[in-house]
Amino acid sequence: MGVKFNIEQKRMLLSFNNPGIGEANEEIEAKFEGDEFTISFNARYLNDILECIEDEQTALAFNEPQSPCVISESGDEVKRLYVVMPMML
Repeated sequence: MGVKFNIEQKRMLLSFNNPGIGEANEEIEAKFEGDEFTISFNARYLNDILECIEDEQTALAFNEPQSPCVISESGDEVKRLYVVMPMML
């Protein structure tokens, strides 16, 4: 199961599609610098990471669509960093 992120300047469009479960789409406000791109991740890995983050906002750092993504809490004191590899959908 994968989740696709379409990352744009002021928003992220997330889409999930699994024939056995259904599909979902969500638009999230975001701050992003750089060229727009699309990247996909294993939904279970992202869920495991997000369950550990206590802050309301989360920071995702990307280099390019094929590179790992670093995820952290975006508060004043970063307690943990997480790394997740992209997947091909």
